[in-house]
Amino acid sequence: LPFFIFVNKQKQLDPSIKNWLSLFIDEFDSHLQNRIDTYSAASFDTDLLMKFAHFYIHKSGLFYGQVNEKYHRDYQDSQSWSIDDNFKISLVEGLFLMFVVSDNLRITKMDSTERRTYLKTCIQKIYEFYFLFSMQGESWQKYHDLYTGKVDELTIVEQVIDLRLSTPSILKRDFWKGSLFNIYSALDVFYFAAWLTSNYSYDYRDKAKLDIIAVMNQACEIKGTFRKNGEAVVSYFIASGDFINAKPDTLYTHKSCDFDECVKAYPVVLRLFLYEYAAFVCFVDTFFNVSAVLFLQDLARKLQLENERTRLSLSSIEDYVMEEGKNIFYLNYGEGVAKIRKTIQNRYQTFINKNKQKILTEVLESKELVELIRKSVSEDLSESEKKKVKEQIMDILKTLPSLAIFMVPGGAILLPMLLKIIPEEILMPSSFLNKKKDDEL
Repeated sequence: LPFFIFVNKQKQLDPSIKNWLSLFIDEFDSHLQNRIDTYSAASFDTDLLMKFAHFYIHKSGLFYGQVNEKYHRDYQDSQSWSIDDNFKISLVEGLFLMFVVSDNLRITKMDSTERRTYLKTCIQKIYEFYFLFSMQGESWQKYHDLYTGKVDELTIVEQVIDLRLSTPSILKRDFWKGSLFNIYSALDVFYFAAWLTSNYSYDYRDKAKLDIIAVMNQACEIKGTFRKNGEAVVSYFIASGDFINAKPDTLYTHKSCDFDECVKAYPVVLRLFLYEYAAFVCFVDTFFNVSAVLFLQDLARKLQLENERTRLSLSSIEDYVMEEGKNIFYLNYGEGVAKIRKTIQNRYQTFINKNKQKILTEVLESKELVELIRKSVSEDLSESEKKKVKEQIMDILKTLPSLAIFMVPGGAILLPMLLKIIPEEILMPSSFLNKKKDDEL
């Protein structure tokens, strides 16, 4: 029996040991439809793949270096994975999904044998991508031995992924020993998606890293901004970046970003990432004082980004900070994530108070929302019910003029605030109200 247990455990996916990629493919294949359904909310149009890459990087948590574990709960033994393991699986899963989506989801119509052959093709594409990705400059020194060895493509891809996450420079900074991965490898998902459409954005990856640091540093210097948390975020990004030709001390003050060149060279999604990392720094400190709003508006103008896209970006960042902020380890230094959440809650409360009558009128017109709010007073809502509440609250908030600059995301945080402005008779069960009236008579 002990031997049987040992053998069975070996078949479970453990991203920290050798041959994990082969086991990942088995599990990815078995959960493929669920993986696709999970991200079906992405906005598909002519630049489908780029938007999907952007969507995945945010929703998975790769953007923040903190993967939302619920996206991996259908993988075997995922509850025992480390932060690094979750990040690694999200990265490779993103690469596979980009390939599947780029091929118009043909895999969903294949039988099991055909899917296995198809996924081998995916490995080959990832192999080719990282080979080209590694050929430039000093990067080749890091990957040369892998590609010149006599091993199969699957093994090489596994080793390349391990190397992409590896960041020896972090080990030199005691403060950041809580995580050992390269957060910029999250952009590999975007670079791979772009490469599949013959867009070689990875040619600019080193410059893009420097530009990210530059805009984050600029955000730290906004007038009236308390910078402690923002500087901690910048410090983490610098430590995890494995900057070969730049001294860390100079990166802390690096603010040079040629926006005209960015507009010419970078696809819109890469420019959006620059904007979002600057916005993230704003979120973790003052949370949009007037100076921060003006800074981000000016940054969006320089990067030639549409207002609707930047509003959605801000909403996405805010949602993730509220949901997963307590798990993002580098936000739990300095003032801590509790203060960040409190600041966001205060803004929501102010917003709701100012628009109390309008919100109440809209809420009362939705019978389904009223019933769900009433139910939430006495029992927990199901996941599908929470989703309905969020969607309907979002629809209401979108009608308010106050959202011209920023779109307030929905979510669990808004429900308790709405409860404060909704009359008691709306919340109480009808049976209780009838009894109350009888008692009064």
